[in-house]
Amino acid sequence: MEVLKEIREEGKIGGIGSSSHDPLFLAEPIRKYDCFDSVMIRYNYHLQEARDVLFPLCKASGTGGAVMKPLCWPYYGIPFMRFGPVEGEEESPYTLAQLCLRWILRSSEISTVASSINTMEELEENLAALVKDDEIDEKILDSYLKAATGPEAKKKLEKMLDDPAIDIRHYTKRPLADFS
Repeated sequence: MEVLKEIREEGKIGGIGSSSHDPLFLAEPIRKYDCFDSVMIRYNYHLQEARDVLFPLCKASGTGGAVMKPLCWPYYGIPFMRFGPVEGEEESPYTLAQLCLRWILRSSEISTVASSINTMEELEENLAALVKDDEIDEKILDSYLKAATGPEAKKKLEKMLDDPAIDIRHYTKRPLADFS
């Protein structure tokens, strides 16, 4: 870490960053070395541990926080929207991706979100989440989490195994094994 700090001070690199799925893993070098300019962590409605473990350290040390996997919960690699629709979402002024991004961006420690964008429409949808100013309804996110972990989830995961429209078969095998 000392070498990285030295070459940053010499202007050979612009900053020091790190990424992990484990907030405790990132918290340790922040405590020990106070060395990162930014960190990237998975954080979403389902995986909120970073809010209590990592974000306070980032705030205290001036470390920027970036979020990955904002839409893949509760199962890695599977967008939570695949478990809907749920009651109440049609009344929301936001799309599901926008709702999720707005929920994440309410945390002041978050500098940026690396969201999934595959098309211009998805880019425009994500950008629109930044402009709207309405309150969000966490009940919809909670309903999705319950749908993804409840008794009907296994059936939805099994259908995903055969869905040629999106190749997430690899990601569905592990949660299906957990249902057995």
